Amino acid sequence: MIRRPPRSTQSRSSAASDVYKRQNPDNKDALFFIGSLYRDNGDTSGAVEALTKLIKLDSKYARAHHSLALAYLERGDLELALKHLDEETKLDPQNDEAFTDRADVHIQLANYEKAEADLRRATQIQRDKWRPYLLYAQMAFAKEEYDKAKENLNQVLRIKPDSVEANILMGRVLVAEKDTSAARGWFETVVDYLKKLKNPSFRFRKLMAEAQTSLGEIDLLEDSPRSAEARFREALDFIPDYAPAFNKIGDVRRRLANEQASPADRTALLNEALQYYAKAIEANPRDPNFYLSLAILSLIHI
Repeated sequence: MIRRPPRSTQSRSSAASDVYKRQNPDNKDALFFIGSLYRDNGDTSGAVEALTKLIKLDSKYARAHHSLALAYLERGDLELALKHLDEETKLDPQNDEAFTDRADVHIQLANYEKAEADLRRATQIQRDKWRPYLLYAQMAFAKEEYDKAKENLNQVLRIKPDSVEANILMGRVLVAEKDTSAARGWFETVVDYLKKLKNPSFRFRKLMAEAQTSLGEIDLLEDSPRSAEARFREALDFIPDYAPAFNKIGDVRRRLANEQASPADRTALLNEALQYYAKAIEANPRDPNFYLSLAILSLIHI
């Protein structure tokens, strides 16, 4: 059961700017603080700028490599994220979070043996933390080992009962097992929980967008495209450039086009689908699935 957490802080961009003005622009600790605040608030460009400057001043500043890697990970620059996590683990070999985050990158690159090695190292350094179990679950999910994924998610929820990420992944596992009714319950629990937050952080806004998009995907599976589109648009209310929601709205427009008897209406809806697929690519040009959606529809549209 998810419990309501303490009220989250307000937007941090202005705070970062104020700190920057007050501190010497070459102050390493100030640059780290600013870069981390930008990253926490979803401003990856600002984070990369500040943290790159810091590393140029001091290449041995371990936490800067870690924070910069997380900014690159947020942007989908996996190789750059891996480069800085490699450096961070050399500089601070007792930082279990660095090994955990590097495992996350390896999972996304399908380097499962390396991911397992990093997770073992993380748990050797610090036992009974919840994130390694979450990543074991993500890896099992990627390998379609759904029982193993659920086993690890139950371990996450034992340690951290209010883990939003675990609730979302459990829902995704159940969708993969075609139990959409149970999956909907997990996603709705997340939405209900996050809606109670007043000033949610960027992280929580993104998780809300993910949960709403997942609910929309279930609506599509259950043949309710208009309800699905409403969910995808709610996701965009929280993250206006959330690429998966754009892509899924494109799917809805394409599906509705196939139901039209009028050639003019069908063409109009297909044009809208093309526009939404293009928006998804603009928001996240590193996801090949968005290009595939656009390519398939372009062939149909021709």
